[in-house]
Amino acid sequence: MVLVPADRSDWLALTPHPLTPCVALQGLQASLARSGAGARVSFRFSGRIGKLRVPSPAPPQRVDELWRHLCAELFVMMPDGGYLEFNFSPSGSWAAYRFDDYRSGMRPAALPADPVVTCRGDDDVLELDVALTFPPALANGAPLRGALCAMVEEADGALSCWAMRHAGGKPDFHHAGSFALLAE
Repeated sequence: MVLVPADRSDWLALTPHPLTPCVALQGLQASLARSGAGARVSFRFSGRIGKLRVPSPAPPQRVDELWRHLCAELFVMMPDGGYLEFNFSPSGSWAAYRFDDYRSGMRPAALPADPVVTCRGDDDVLELDVALTFPPALANGAPLRGALCAMVEEADGALSCWAMRHAGGKPDFHHAGSFALLAE
Protein backbone atom coordinates (compact mmCIF):
# COMPACT_ATOMS: atom_id res chain seq x y z
CA MET A 1 0.00 0.00 0.00
CA VAL A 2 1.34 3.44 -0.90
CA LEU A 3 0.48 6.32 1.42
CA VAL A 4 -0.36 9.46 -0.52
CA PRO A 5 1.30 12.59 0.88
CA ALA A 6 -0.96 15.37 2.18
CA ASP A 7 0.48 17.80 -0.34
CA ARG A 8 1.44 17.39 -4.00
CA SER A 9 5.19 17.70 -3.44
CA ASP A 10 5.68 13.98 -3.97
CA TRP A 11 3.97 12.66 -7.06
CA LEU A 12 3.32 8.93 -7.37
CA ALA A 13 4.69 7.17 -10.44
CA LEU A 14 2.36 5.23 -12.72
CA THR A 15 3.82 2.64 -15.09
CA PRO A 16 2.47 1.13 -18.31
CA HIS A 17 1.33 -2.48 -18.23
CA PRO A 18 3.98 -4.67 -19.95
CA LEU A 19 1.40 -5.75 -22.55
CA THR A 20 0.53 -2.13 -23.45
CA PRO A 21 3.77 -0.17 -23.96
CA CYS A 22 3.67 3.53 -24.83
CA VAL A 23 6.18 5.17 -27.17
CA ALA A 24 5.06 8.79 -26.70
CA LEU A 25 5.28 9.10 -22.91
CA GLN A 26 8.40 9.16 -20.80
CA GLY A 27 6.44 9.22 -17.56
CA LEU A 28 3.09 9.61 -15.87
CA GLN A 29 2.64 10.79 -12.32
CA ALA A 30 -0.43 11.28 -10.16
CA SER A 31 -1.34 12.73 -6.79
CA LEU A 32 -4.37 12.91 -4.56
CA ALA A 33 -4.85 15.42 -1.75
CA ARG A 34 -7.89 15.06 0.55
CA SER A 35 -9.81 18.21 1.29
CA GLY A 36 -12.85 18.09 3.57
CA ALA A 37 -15.51 15.99 1.84
CA GLY A 38 -13.53 15.69 -1.37
CA ALA A 39 -10.15 15.63 -2.99
CA ARG A 40 -7.93 17.22 -5.58
CA VAL A 41 -6.68 14.60 -8.02
CA SER A 42 -3.88 15.49 -10.41
CA PHE A 43 -2.13 13.73 -13.27
CA ARG A 44 1.04 14.81 -15.10
CA PHE A 45 1.74 13.18 -18.49
CA SER A 46 5.36 13.81 -19.63
CA GLY A 47 6.83 13.14 -23.06
CA ARG A 48 5.93 13.90 -26.64
CA ILE A 49 2.41 15.18 -26.02
CA GLY A 50 1.93 15.90 -29.73
CA LYS A 51 2.13 12.13 -30.32
CA LEU A 52 -0.97 11.58 -28.16
CA ARG A 53 -4.64 11.86 -29.12
CA VAL A 54 -5.73 14.48 -26.62
CA PRO A 55 -9.51 15.07 -26.67
CA SER A 56 -10.52 18.62 -27.57
CA PRO A 57 -12.21 20.81 -24.95
CA ALA A 58 -15.95 20.21 -24.66
CA PRO A 59 -18.72 21.29 -22.30
CA PRO A 60 -18.18 19.62 -18.91
CA GLN A 61 -20.62 16.73 -18.66
CA ARG A 62 -20.98 13.08 -17.72
CA VAL A 63 -19.93 10.89 -20.69
CA ASP A 64 -19.69 7.09 -20.85
CA GLU A 65 -16.76 5.12 -22.28
CA LEU A 66 -14.10 7.79 -21.70
CA TRP A 67 -11.65 4.93 -21.04
CA ARG A 68 -11.56 4.18 -24.78
CA HIS A 69 -9.35 7.28 -25.22
CA LEU A 70 -6.89 9.32 -23.14
CA CYS A 71 -8.46 9.31 -19.69
CA ALA A 72 -7.28 9.62 -16.08
CA GLU A 73 -8.95 7.35 -13.54
CA LEU A 74 -9.48 7.02 -9.81
CA PHE A 75 -10.86 3.93 -8.11
CA VAL A 76 -12.02 4.13 -4.48
CA MET A 77 -13.21 1.33 -2.18
CA MET A 78 -16.55 1.95 -0.47
CA PRO A 79 -17.14 1.06 3.22
CA ASP A 80 -19.70 -1.59 2.17
CA GLY A 81 -17.14 -3.50 0.05
CA GLY A 82 -18.16 -2.06 -3.32
CA TYR A 83 -16.14 0.56 -5.14
CA LEU A 84 -16.36 3.68 -7.27
CA GLU A 85 -14.68 4.31 -10.61
CA PHE A 86 -14.09 7.91 -11.75
CA ASN A 87 -12.97 8.77 -15.31
CA PHE A 88 -11.66 12.23 -16.24
CA SER A 89 -10.96 13.41 -19.78
CA PRO A 90 -8.78 16.35 -20.82
CA SER A 91 -11.90 17.51 -22.70
CA GLY A 92 -13.54 18.33 -19.34
CA SER A 93 -15.91 15.36 -19.56
CA TRP A 94 -16.13 12.92 -16.68
CA ALA A 95 -17.86 9.72 -15.57
CA ALA A 96 -18.54 8.08 -12.21
CA TYR A 97 -19.69 4.51 -11.66
CA ARG A 98 -20.65 2.46 -8.62
CA PHE A 99 -19.86 -1.27 -8.49
CA ASP A 100 -21.22 -3.71 -5.89
CA ASP A 101 -18.33 -6.12 -6.34
CA TYR A 102 -15.59 -6.93 -8.87
CA ARG A 103 -17.00 -5.70 -12.20
CA SER A 104 -20.57 -6.41 -11.10
CA GLY A 105 -23.56 -4.21 -10.32
CA MET A 106 -22.23 -1.31 -12.41
CA ARG A 107 -24.41 1.82 -12.43
CA PRO A 108 -23.90 5.59 -12.54
CA ALA A 109 -22.67 6.87 -9.18
CA ALA A 110 -24.63 9.65 -7.51
CA LEU A 111 -22.30 12.51 -6.60
CA PRO A 112 -23.06 15.58 -4.47
CA ALA A 113 -21.49 17.80 -7.16
CA ASP A 114 -20.08 17.36 -10.66
CA PRO A 115 -16.28 17.02 -10.75
CA VAL A 116 -14.45 20.03 -12.16
CA VAL A 117 -11.76 18.98 -14.64
CA THR A 118 -9.03 21.42 -15.68
CA CYS A 119 -6.42 20.66 -18.33
CA ARG A 120 -3.32 22.55 -19.44
CA GLY A 121 -0.18 21.62 -21.27
CA ASP A 122 2.49 22.21 -23.85
CA ASP A 123 4.64 20.06 -26.14
CA ASP A 124 6.25 18.20 -23.22
CA VAL A 125 3.71 18.09 -20.38
CA LEU A 126 -0.04 17.64 -20.08
CA GLU A 127 -1.54 18.26 -16.64
CA LEU A 128 -5.03 17.27 -15.61
CA ASP A 129 -6.47 18.51 -12.30
CA VAL A 130 -9.80 17.47 -10.83
CA ALA A 131 -11.74 18.93 -7.92
CA LEU A 132 -13.94 16.10 -6.67
CA THR A 133 -16.62 15.90 -3.96
CA PHE A 134 -17.12 12.39 -2.63
CA PRO A 135 -20.49 10.78 -1.84
CA PRO A 136 -21.44 11.05 1.86
CA ALA A 137 -20.23 7.49 2.63
CA LEU A 138 -16.65 8.63 1.80
CA ALA A 139 -16.83 12.17 3.17
CA ASN A 140 -16.28 11.17 6.80
CA GLY A 141 -12.51 11.62 6.71
CA ALA A 142 -11.71 7.90 7.02
CA PRO A 143 -8.66 6.80 4.98
CA LEU A 144 -9.38 6.05 1.31
CA ARG A 145 -8.14 2.86 -0.31
CA GLY A 146 -8.02 2.91 -4.08
CA ALA A 147 -6.01 3.28 -7.25
CA LEU A 148 -4.77 6.03 -9.54
CA CYS A 149 -4.47 4.96 -13.17
CA ALA A 150 -4.87 6.16 -16.75
CA MET A 151 -5.57 5.10 -20.29
CA VAL A 152 -3.23 6.75 -22.80
CA GLU A 153 -4.10 6.91 -26.50
CA GLU A 154 -1.30 7.53 -28.96
CA ALA A 155 -1.79 9.24 -32.34
CA ASP A 156 -1.92 5.85 -34.09
CA GLY A 157 -4.80 4.74 -31.84
CA ALA A 158 -2.71 2.42 -29.65
CA LEU A 159 -3.91 2.36 -26.02
CA SER A 160 -1.68 1.83 -23.03
CA CYS A 161 -2.81 1.14 -19.46
CA TRP A 162 -0.90 2.97 -16.70
CA ALA A 163 -1.27 2.25 -12.97
CA MET A 164 0.47 2.47 -9.62
CA ARG A 165 0.38 -1.33 -9.49
CA HIS A 166 -0.67 -3.89 -12.10
CA ALA A 167 -2.23 -7.06 -10.68
CA GLY A 168 -2.83 -10.18 -12.72
CA GLY A 169 -1.55 -11.07 -16.14
CA LYS A 170 -3.65 -8.66 -18.20
CA PRO A 171 -4.41 -4.97 -17.62
CA ASP A 172 -7.25 -4.73 -15.08
CA PHE A 173 -7.74 -1.58 -13.02
CA HIS A 174 -10.73 -3.22 -11.26
CA HIS A 175 -8.61 -6.00 -9.74
CA ALA A 176 -8.39 -5.57 -5.95
CA GLY A 177 -4.63 -6.14 -6.16
CA SER A 178 -4.34 -2.90 -8.16
CA PHE A 179 -5.78 -0.83 -5.28
CA ALA A 180 -2.39 0.30 -3.97
CA LEU A 181 -3.39 3.77 -2.77
CA LEU A 182 -4.04 4.80 0.82
CA ALA A 183 -5.03 8.46 1.29
CA GLU A 184 -5.70 9.95 4.70
